Amino acid sequence: MRPFPLPCSNGRQERRRSATGGLLVSTASVTAIHGSAGTAKTTTVLATYARTDRDEGLVVRDLAPTATAADVLGRTVNAEPMTVARMLNGGEEIEQGREAWIVDEASMLSARDAARLLALAREAGARLGTYLINNGLLPWLPPQYKTVFHMPVNGSIHYGFIMSGAALIAAFACALAIDKVGRRRWYVGALLFAPLPLAALYWQGATSAMAVLCLATPAFAAMQTVTYSLYLFRVIWAGRV
Repeated sequence: MRPFPLPCSNGRQERRRSATGGLLVSTASVTAIHGSAGTAKTTTVLATYARTDRDEGLVVRDLAPTATAADVLGRTVNAEPMTVARMLNGGEEIEQGREAWIVDEASMLSARDAARLLALAREAGARLGTYLINNGLLPWLPPQYKTVFHMPVNGSIHYGFIMSGAALIAAFACALAIDKVGRRRWYVGALLFAPLPLAALYWQGATSAMAVLCLATPAFAAMQTVTYSLYLFRVIWAGRV
C-alpha cells in the first residue's frame, strides 16, 4: 500500500474534511482510514462517501464482521446490512464493476477473511472503503478484570492506567527512534512482536489478572507505537487491490 498524505490541522472538523476529501478524490480501489474511537469516521466520513457513491449510480453495500455492527453501519450510511461471512459465502449477487463496499470494524477481521474479501472485491471490480480503529484492548480489558477475576472497579481502572502509561512510554521511544530504525522496519517489528505475548497468554491461560496485565501490556504498547506514529504522520493508507 502507498501513503496518501493529508493536510495537517489541529481541528477535528478539518481532519474530517481532509479524510472525506481523500476518499472522494482517491483513484485507488481500496481505501482505508485510520482513527481513534469517536472521531466520526462512520457518521461523517463514510456516510458522505456512501452518499457520493450512490449519487454516481453505484450499489452501496454495508459489511461488518458481526450482525450488530453491520446493522449500526447500515442505519448510518442508509444501506442494507450484511456480514462479511455472508458476502464471502456467496450470499449476494454482485453487479460487476458497479458496487462500492464499506467495511466496518475491519480490524476485527481475521487475516484470512480480509484477504478473501480483498480478492473478491478485485474480482467484482468493486470499490472498497474501510477504517481501522485503535485502542481496542484498553476499553475491553478493565471490565474483564472485574467480571472474570472479580477485581474492584478501582483496581480494574488502575490496571487500565498501567497499560496506558506503558503505551505512552513506548510512543515516546517510537518518536525518538523510528526515523533512525526506519518506519517499515519498526512497523514490521512491532506487528510481529505484538502477537507473541498474546499467544503466550493463550497457551498458558488467563490464570490471574496480573498474568493478563503482564502479557497484554507489551502487546498493546507495541501496537500503539504503530497507531500513534500513523496518527502523527496523518495519512490515509490507500492502495490497489
